[in-house]
Amino acid sequence: MTTQAPVPTLKVGDRIYKQNLTWSRRDKIFLGDRCIGIINLKSDDRAGHTTSLVSQARLAGRQISWCVEQATLAERPRQNILNQ
Repeated sequence: MTTQAPVPTLKVGDRIYKQNLTWSRRDKIFLGDRCIGIINLKSDDRAGHTTSLVSQARLAGRQISWCVEQATLAERPRQNILNQ
């Protein structure tokens, strides 16, 4: 029996409206039950920015697959290289 990797899900946040009719929204990216990233959108920047909560890196646009890559790279064991 094999287990499948969790599929990323996106929890869409509510828009927050300001007096001058601009809005902002924060969407969360989940891998299983773990929040691995955030997408921030604004009325003047609908492409948004994606932030990885694992690597703390940030990219322009809605980059769900990149955020999943950041999370899976962090889980891989790192090798220590000793200088001899």
